[in-house]
Amino acid sequence: MPLILPLPNRIINVRRKTAKLLFWGKDIMTDILQELDGKAYTADIYKDYEIRLCRGDEYEDNQALLDNYWRKDHIFVLSKEMFDYQHLDKRTNEYHFIIARERKTNEIHAALGFVPTSQYDADIERMMVWPCIWINRKDVHRKGLGATMYHYLKENYPIETISILGISETALAIYQHWNFTTGKIKQYVMPNVKGREHLAKGLLNAYGEFSKKPADTMRLCPLERADYERLDPRDPIFTVNTKYKSKSYYINRYFEHPMYAYSFFAITDCDGRIAAILIARVCGDGEANCLRIVDLIGDAAYLACVRTQIQELLQAENYEYIDFLEFGLEDQLLKNGGFINRGEYADVIVPNYFEPFLRENVDLDCAFKTVVRDAKFIIFKADADQDRPNVL
Repeated sequence: MPLILPLPNRIINVRRKTAKLLFWGKDIMTDILQELDGKAYTADIYKDYEIRLCRGDEYEDNQALLDNYWRKDHIFVLSKEMFDYQHLDKRTNEYHFIIARERKTNEIHAALGFVPTSQYDADIERMMVWPCIWINRKDVHRKGLGATMYHYLKENYPIETISILGISETALAIYQHWNFTTGKIKQYVMPNVKGREHLAKGLLNAYGEFSKKPADTMRLCPLERADYERLDPRDPIFTVNTKYKSKSYYINRYFEHPMYAYSFFAITDCDGRIAAILIARVCGDGEANCLRIVDLIGDAAYLACVRTQIQELLQAENYEYIDFLEFGLEDQLLKNGGFINRGEYADVIVPNYFEPFLRENVDLDCAFKTVVRDAKFIIFKADADQDRPNVL
């Protein structure tokens, strides 16, 4: 997640029904997607199409769009529960899915799905959105229709930050044209040095021996939900990596997930005070399993304080390896924690996809744009919709 620094004091008014932030002392408003203003096609598209959020009673229409023009038997087609969990605003009974319904035919021709971080905590006021599915029907050729989905988004929501994880080449070029910052996710990994390779390839040879020096100086222990819920929501660990997540966000995103089981691991000092929390999920192909860190609460520097216990966890649970997909953390923090960067080893394969399983390296593109100055960009695997079921 992007780490967003405090806004200047002169930014004092955010309108709920526009994505423009008003700056006092200036004659202009800062617009997160001003590149979409003044397009000749926009007015005509709004005239010919009803562009708005998908209503709760339109699920089947949106389901048909995804099934016929996005991906056959997509998880959102097969599971309304999963679609509701990720996109339904229960307060309004509308989906965070912008649709373009042609007035003449009443057909949906395009859609843009997005996840605001407030999806998992309605009290999060500063708005960050993760666009997920951006679809134009291939049999519909209307210039600017897809871009108008974004025009609607930025005109109707007070967005500070837009981030995308997992991008096609075509979409990546568009985001670059719109002046997004782009990059690639890094995959850090630590193998079970006493295990065997099945999911990965060449990892044990590349990693070599595991050194227990320096010795661990903190403890790594499971953190149950009841203990997590006793944490103070004002604890500074919740704002180390992001200003857009909260204590409640992590509860609803992970403990309340309808299909996946996530584990929380606390890194604590000798007095039991929590310095950081790893959120992880077991992945596998039916024959072997690995442990995947999908989110981090607190400072990644503390990984170095429990590196031997992480290795012992892999051996005790017979995990083939543990990996951590991220963007924006300092490389040395991960290496100090006993991880290596898979991208630095040409002969190493560490899979990313497990549903279905694919023994290939997959480098995910990411993009980011914000109106906040001097923002540090940090992304984890479970941001956006990259850590969701693909099959039932």
